[in-house]
Amino acid sequence: MFTNFGDHPWRLIFPALALVALAAQFILQGMERWGRAFFASSLFTTMAAGLYPNVLPAHDNRPFGMTIHNAASSEHALTVGLRWWSLGIALAVGYFIVAYRFLFRRATRTP
Repeated sequence: MFTNFGDHPWRLIFPALALVALAAQFILQGMERWGRAFFASSLFTTMAAGLYPNVLPAHDNRPFGMTIHNAASSEHALTVGLRWWSLGIALAVGYFIVAYRFLFRRATRTP
């Protein structure tokens, strides 16, 4: 990880951003601003940029670690997944529209 930062010093911004996000998360939770605290916790994941290109590094720099190259799926699998995801999202949006129009309005009517 330190070699990675030495080769690309601009990546130091990601761990700095992660530390700021971690501090902001605790401060925002104390103020009960839950949406902003969730956003801050999401920014904490930028810490992983220091590991690039490793996803899960092996112990003692052994060659058995997982990198972005050997963790990626095939192009066909990604294409099929994107098509099914698009169909699933369209169905979910349609379901919520139907559920809102028919069920929610009936539940909120006053006799």
